[in-house]
Amino acid sequence: MPRELFDTVLSLPLEREHEGWITCAMADYFESVKQEAYVWAVSPNDEATWPGDEHLFLPGKLFGLQFKRPEIANRHEPKYRRLRWPIGADPEQFALIKAHGEIFYCLPTFTNREWWRVSLHHCIIWRPTARMLVGDVWYDNPAIRGWRGKLDRHESAFRWGSFIERVQQCDFVPKMTDDNRNDYVQRFRSILRAAQRREGEAETVFVINMPIFE
Repeated sequence: MPRELFDTVLSLPLEREHEGWITCAMADYFESVKQEAYVWAVSPNDEATWPGDEHLFLPGKLFGLQFKRPEIANRHEPKYRRLRWPIGADPEQFALIKAHGEIFYCLPTFTNREWWRVSLHHCIIWRPTARMLVGDVWYDNPAIRGWRGKLDRHESAFRWGSFIERVQQCDFVPKMTDDNRNDYVQRFRSILRAAQRREGEAETVFVINMPIFE
């Protein structure tokens, strides 16, 4: 059991520290494979209706990531089954994320800041299913009411490598209807305008497969 992942060095990392480490690692990943990508923060004005902390834009794809700080339910028992993320603290945000198929939770699985250089390997990218009720999410705690099984084996949970492979296969395309087409196009255009204004200043990357407009 790698207790070191849950050690406290100086202090427990803040959510924005996890966000910075992981998005920096994403940018390094895309640079290493020579993939054009942009990462930048979501405006607080937009987050009220599109609840991502960060955008990731790839050619033809756009995603949102909502970061949650990991917690150990019992610091005297630093084991994976005691690891949780307080998603239930914001039920309105949870409902909005369920309504936007391009937004994923990004859940770090470490609290030791000395592991920041490999942070991309120690996070889970996850979407709640339509039938799931709001509540804290646990890495592995079948005794918690409303949450069963292991998070990293959940049907819509991915490690970074498998997430990108699914993105490349266009597995995460939100369903477009006549009712939401105009809103979808308008939102995408506003994101592109923000990317143009912030080119060279991006700090985060997110992705959603854009449908082809006929």
